[in-house]
Amino acid sequence: MGPSKFYDRYYDSVKYLDFNISYTFGKRTHFTVYADVTNILNQPLRYYQGSKDYTMQAEYYGVKLNAGIKVKF
Repeated sequence: MGPSKFYDRYYDSVKYLDFNISYTFGKRTHFTVYADVTNILNQPLRYYQGSKDYTMQAEYYGVKLNAGIKVKF
């Protein structure tokens, strides 16, 4: 706590939403198809000084997608 509320720094609440799915098929050779999506809401991480009227820093990471096929012999 600073000498006044203006000198206090804090970060805003963040709600992340991620999704992943996979499916495996095959009897001898196993094939797995998968997809992962992170930060679907594209929420920024914000830091404030004193109040939400004074944004000190905002970080945007974007939505990320990772997908592919895995094969197991």
